[in-house]
Amino acid sequence: LANLISPPASPTSVPTLLDSILVSVLTAAVSSPLLGGFALMAVARAKGEALDGSMIFSGTRFASRFLTYGLITTGLSLLVYPLPYMVGQVLWLIVAVLLTFSSYFIVDRNLGAGQAMLASLRMVLANPLPVLGWLLIGVALIIVAAVTLGIGLIWVLPFLVISNALLYLSALPPAEVPAT
Repeated sequence: LANLISPPASPTSVPTLLDSILVSVLTAAVSSPLLGGFALMAVARAKGEALDGSMIFSGTRFASRFLTYGLITTGLSLLVYPLPYMVGQVLWLIVAVLLTFSSYFIVDRNLGAGQAMLASLRMVLANPLPVLGWLLIGVALIIVAAVTLGIGLIWVLPFLVISNALLYLSALPPAEVPAT
């Protein structure tokens, strides 16, 4: 038990279980009010709608759903914690990709966290090649942005979020895509 809650030996040490849980829960609690706004803005921009600065706060009505989503993903992360570090990281990356559209389902289709996660899972499994292509392009762009000492992230991150929303909209069944 002591090794689960003891401080890391160095900054490069693997975080303890308690560290991971605390960071995940605090991150979910702090970011929940704004995540809905970011997702709403991405979907609106992907639909070609105009954006304004106040939209970031319009997603606060989804805060409880995003908090629930954060708590569920924290619980899921505990399943990979006992695995060897790199195996756990690879498995967690796969889970993250499978849940990549959850936030859009929460704000665009008004689904609860669990329903949105299942809908995202189904969408990714139904469209593996476009999602994999988007993921590989995203990784390449982030590497290029990192080479610029992070300055390129100012353009790359919004591009990736909006392109993810475009992929979400294009992967919706035709009957579910709203007319624009």
